[in-house]
Amino acid sequence: MIYTLLATFIKKHFFVVYGDKFSSESSGTYVERYVAKHMLLKPDLIVVNDQIHGFKQLPESVKTLEKYPIFIEIEYSFFDKETKLIEIVDIYSEASVDCSQKQAEVLHLASLYKKFIHVDRLVEMSENAHESLIIHSKLPELFSEGYLEEDIEEDFLKEKELKSTIEAYLIGFVNFIKMLDDILHHDKQASSIGSILQSPIDL
Repeated sequence: MIYTLLATFIKKHFFVVYGDKFSSESSGTYVERYVAKHMLLKPDLIVVNDQIHGFKQLPESVKTLEKYPIFIEIEYSFFDKETKLIEIVDIYSEASVDCSQKQAEVLHLASLYKKFIHVDRLVEMSENAHESLIIHSKLPELFSEGYLEEDIEEDFLKEKELKSTIEAYLIGFVNFIKMLDDILHHDKQASSIGSILQSPIDL
């Protein structure tokens, strides 16, 4: 159930462009890996008289989101023929962006979204220093202490609560990327976006 729930929310909140699946017969584990983009990059169809004529051009305001590819990995095993038990989830984005001129703004934004993400800044120690940000979703923390399937079966966790929590982490992750892009590439201020933070629940 939880695997199906997570897969549904991933398709809802991410524009998945590539996927692959691996398995290990010796350990009985399976790994699914996806490459995705922000959902705002998903092109809309041009439909005239019920006929598809191509895709609408993306607005300039969202094209810079291409700088933030999203990588997703789900590792699971089978409890029975139908039930997949998720063991590891990893969701992150690595962007080659320079935030040195707006470091204070980025730090403020990261503090606003600290329930949902954490950010690493990597700078190469070389003459032509390359800088990148790695944005990690904190969703994997939900799966780090055991099997959520068992918690629901034993009524330690309500299904409705779990749905809201998973969706909150995913929405927080993609919202942070959009706001970060607005700061770094569209000259917006982090102080002006705090009031529009939204999530299904207050974690």
